[in-house]
Amino acid sequence: MAIDFIDRPTLERIIEHRDDVCISIYLPMARKGPDVRGNVVQLKNTLNEVGETLKARGWGRSKIEDLLAQPRLLLDESTYWQHQQDGLVLLIAPGFYEAFRLPIAFEPLTVLGGRFHIKPILPLFSENGQFYVLALSQNSVRLFRGSRHSIEEVDAEEMDAAQIPRDMAEALAYDDPEEQLQHHTTTSGAEGAGGPAVVHHGHTVEDDENMRLRRFLKKVSRGIANLLKEDERPLVLAAVGYLHPMFKNMSRLQTLLDEGIEGNPEHIDAEQLRDKAWEIAAPHFTEARERARTRFNELAHSEQATDDLHSIIPAAVQGRVDSLFVAVNEHAWGQYDPETNNIALHESDQREGEDLLDFAVVQTLANGGAVYALDAAEVPGKKPIAAVLRF
Repeated sequence: MAIDFIDRPTLERIIEHRDDVCISIYLPMARKGPDVRGNVVQLKNTLNEVGETLKARGWGRSKIEDLLAQPRLLLDESTYWQHQQDGLVLLIAPGFYEAFRLPIAFEPLTVLGGRFHIKPILPLFSENGQFYVLALSQNSVRLFRGSRHSIEEVDAEEMDAAQIPRDMAEALAYDDPEEQLQHHTTTSGAEGAGGPAVVHHGHTVEDDENMRLRRFLKKVSRGIANLLKEDERPLVLAAVGYLHPMFKNMSRLQTLLDEGIEGNPEHIDAEQLRDKAWEIAAPHFTEARERARTRFNELAHSEQATDDLHSIIPAAVQGRVDSLFVAVNEHAWGQYDPETNNIALHESDQREGEDLLDFAVVQTLANGGAVYALDAAEVPGKKPIAAVLRF
């Protein structure tokens, strides 16, 4: 199953990119049925429209062709279109190009501005957040990246680079043999015993297997830590019951969730793992949002909670937004003047303007605030944006 993940470092890199023109394209994709053939046509038409827009802005033909050459290569990659998700994202700028297949059915949207438009992908970091599943047994170690609607196994190359063993035999193949018995000499007190006797004190078979298992789990944990590093996505362990406490006791993975999937994961297919893991991970994504919503409601009649765009934009720029709620599929096109804090709203997307809802998102994230991208009906208050302020 094909899926392209956007992690926090990738999101930050996208947010930080600036250029004369940054093109953000969001398209819904058909995954099966007769509409699949229309995916390529939809992208082709969108790229042609972008070309016409750039031409109207004074770009020369060769400059336009150079900018769109790489994304247009996708149109002829038949294997790429055989493995789609619900949405396709293209981010294009001079010297910059990224394409992501994501489990979000985007509304068609193309934005040209001085930075990339990011609001539609934010649900990946909240409601439909991404997680990992470690399917662990002595015979098999598999790692999956998943979300609410999709799951993909981490490929062998990534596993090898992180030194994650595939099974216990591989993990212990190069271990130095451990001494199994300790010997010491003593004098027997039994009548008629003629001299010193050798007494063996050593591990039982059960002790030895336990030690081997612990070494195996330690190597798995170390490899997972190598791969995830500063990745904040939660990790769900799928394993037989007795492995859960053993792995958790020796693992230093901060993202490992307390609850896991019990049972031999060798007998659970990827889609079942996804569904079971989502039940466990979902509260992790909604808990913080609900706390922020409760706080907004508690402060609704104070100056620390507002749904006024003209108040939120300056507050976001100044780093005063603690939690921001924003409607993912709504827009407020306009301009913000940082010197006067004035906001001029436009009726539609204009060359000199931008989506100020998206601008508020970028400023909030840059200043360490939390952002919750929701359906319009789920935003507190009656407007497409709301915020809890720090002061």
